[in-house]
Amino acid sequence: MLLRLGQESGKYGLFNNLSYRIKIMYWKETDTSNFSFENVNGGKGIIQAHKFFTEHSQTGFQFHVWELLPGDSEGIHTHDKKYDYEEIYYIIDGKGMMTINNEEVEVKKGDAILIPTGVEHGLINNGNKLLRLVLLFEKVHNEPQ
Repeated sequence: MLLRLGQESGKYGLFNNLSYRIKIMYWKETDTSNFSFENVNGGKGIIQAHKFFTEHSQTGFQFHVWELLPGDSEGIHTHDKKYDYEEIYYIIDGKGMMTINNEEVEVKKGDAILIPTGVEHGLINNGNKLLRLVLLFEKVHNEPQ
């Protein structure tokens, strides 16, 4: 017999009407965490953000989906020692311009950009429609593999 359990919204699975605390095989979250950041890192406008798995991941990584209206931006910044993050930006839709160590890099749907720790970076939606992206980030623990 194959017992396959999943978890949604923090509830443990039931087996024979008894509640058991068991290892969960996967987590599924539906986007309910709509919040916004204003003038992120000195940028302009409001970034709508959606967070996933912040209470469930054991790795410490953060998984966000960001939405920027035309003209909105995340200001140019560098992560200091307290927030020594490595970040991956994956563009879902739209286009924008990233500034990475004073170099302008055009980004569009399907592009992925890895920003190592200590690298100055920022993003602006320079297109004429919504820019949607996945942002993954985590504090660096070791050297690349």
